[in-house]
Amino acid sequence: MLGVASVLAIDYKAGADLTGYWNSCILSWRFQEGILSGLRLIADFIWGWHHGRLMLLVSVLIAPLQVLAVYWIIRRLKNARSTVEDASWGSRSTGSLILLTGVILASILIGYPICAGRLILFAQVHLQLLAIEGGLFILTFWNRYKIARTFLYLCIVVVTMYPAHRYVKFIQDEPRENLRPMLSLIKSETANTVWVHPCSVAQVKSLPEPLPVQEVLFNTRKHLPPPGRKVWILWSHLGDGHCREELERVRSQALNWQLVHEGPGRGLALADF
Repeated sequence: MLGVASVLAIDYKAGADLTGYWNSCILSWRFQEGILSGLRLIADFIWGWHHGRLMLLVSVLIAPLQVLAVYWIIRRLKNARSTVEDASWGSRSTGSLILLTGVILASILIGYPICAGRLILFAQVHLQLLAIEGGLFILTFWNRYKIARTFLYLCIVVVTMYPAHRYVKFIQDEPRENLRPMLSLIKSETANTVWVHPCSVAQVKSLPEPLPVQEVLFNTRKHLPPPGRKVWILWSHLGDGHCREELERVRSQALNWQLVHEGPGRGLALADF
């Protein structure tokens, strides 16, 4: 809590430009846009990690289990009684409910952003505990045991299909910002100089082999490519706004710009200056 408070204090001191970056992730700001906007952010926080085509199906099956878990946890707290099953499970689900509720309240009261990927990953395990709690509730109190068990098996199959589908897609997709497909396209006989984008310097320097040219320009934040020469322009990490702006600045100074390769977050061009 002290660490989070320190980070928030630094952001608020930095001014509205930095805190404004997270406005769309803060409940107090979203509720100013409208009730539906705020509820949509809460839904993204709870189920937003189900990306892809199976997102709706997974959410439709998991959401009822989580709702039942909330009901059962509150009911247990009100009755203040503990059965053997409750004692074996412990207070995990109660702690998960308190944590998730606290994060949502923090977004309303102190402007804590709740759509950052790392936060969703941290909260995901607690959302899964609630789903398990809801499944145990169904098996305990639903008289038609076979139907309840079939429903839970269906949930397990669908939830298992989701990470399997994502894993296969991850294997099939080309790694983002991979520089190696561009290295074979750099020909020293065409141009013997490579201008490396400032956002790509560390990535290029980490390559085990040097670039196949005589001159590699790394101090590119202060200096543009030399005039009167043909130069290879290599870039990556264009997910950041300032990286795209830097590339546009260089492109605007070029007399001739020939795009040789373009991939996810990366590119190679041959330019005259």
